[in-house]
Amino acid sequence: MRIEDLLAQAQGGDALGNLARSFGIAPDQAEAVVNSVLPQLERRMERNTLSRGGVADLVEILGRAGGGGFIDRTEAIGDPNVARFGIDALENILGNKEQSRAVAARAARASGISEELIKQMLPVIAAMVMGALAKGAGGTLGEILGKITGAGGRPAPSQVPRAPAPSPLPKLPETGGGWTGGSTTSGDSPLPIPGDDIPGLGRSGSNPYSDLSDMIRKGGTSLPGGGAAGGGGALSTIIRSLLGALLGFQSRGIVGWLVRLVVVHWGWGIVRWLIGRVLLRR
Repeated sequence: MRIEDLLAQAQGGDALGNLARSFGIAPDQAEAVVNSVLPQLERRMERNTLSRGGVADLVEILGRAGGGGFIDRTEAIGDPNVARFGIDALENILGNKEQSRAVAARAARASGISEELIKQMLPVIAAMVMGALAKGAGGTLGEILGKITGAGGRPAPSQVPRAPAPSPLPKLPETGGGWTGGSTTSGDSPLPIPGDDIPGLGRSGSNPYSDLSDMIRKGGTSLPGGGAAGGGGALSTIIRSLLGALLGFQSRGIVGWLVRLVVVHWGWGIVRWLIGRVLLRR
């Protein structure tokens, strides 16, 4: 099941309606914002997970997502701790102010609502997306962790990652304005690249995927084949394939990603140039 389906089914099928009511906009506007923001986040996550550290960072975030609680609980939309989690997720996924402004600008054009309001919506949308991703990947990540811990292909009851309540987080600043990129506590200090120690993503005992994230980061684990975890291989590759199935990209590696980038961004220009050359020769 794709992440779009998980979002559409959440909260009794009314997650987007609840989002719209929370921000005082029409449901079709909220849907337009999400339909613009989600593909942009998906593309950035695809790029980030080309590195082992990027996969590890994403798994760390998913461990903090409460096993899908951020998408299942209606009241989470207005919870400042959930918004703070969304800010942390956006810092990791987008990485800088320019990217966040670009996301907000595209969503504003698609929905007809202001960029300023979309900046306020972005952390909540990011938290919902991470909650949906955690919910979709949770069972298989649990099986993978069980294989690593030697539970015969199935995690023992004590080893199954349980969905924790969202970890305690500082409240949002009361100045408002939404997320514009960068840490809420460090001003304009440079943001880390995927694989670094991400602010706000500290290793917590309540995070069921902390050990899994560390294993990915160190790169020393291979898995046997079979089961929902797939046909075996490098841990980071298997998890990237799992996340890619939910986010809509295949595990093609960096060469495949670069080829697609060239085709998408410059392919049509090249085709037009070739057609022009052919016509001119005629």
